[in-house]
Amino acid sequence: MTGVVSNRRRVVAAAALVAALAAGPAAGIRADSARPAVAVSLQLPPLAEAVRDEAAAGGKPGGSWRQTGELPASFAAARADLDRCLRRQGWRPVRRIPVVAGGGGRGQREISVWERRSRRILVMVWEIGPGRSGFGWGVDS
Repeated sequence: MTGVVSNRRRVVAAAALVAALAAGPAAGIRADSARPAVAVSLQLPPLAEAVRDEAAAGGKPGGSWRQTGELPASFAAARADLDRCLRRQGWRPVRRIPVVAGGGGRGQREISVWERRSRRILVMVWEIGPGRSGFGWGVDS
């Protein structure tokens, strides 16, 4: 029974993270709030539209999710595009965490951890609607 409770807590915590990320910067979610700024930049897939770009907005480096945006693709295609781009830039996936939305939320969501040398990033991909997905990434360490 303990494993079920533990898994339930993880699902609830992940669902809260998804909801806060979807709410945007006003939610106060920070991918790297306890760590010093790390110079990391990513080249996004060609069709990715950055909705919020911390560096372009003059934000404090290392203060939050670095970029959030949308891709005109299904969840599976968006995840594959982001994976391909990250791998080409030398990142390797460390862990993938499917997120189960609570409260009647629909659509697929996933948080993944990527590593390159001693740096780690968190990448989140979620389904917005048919043929449309969102993404966000930030530095973990």
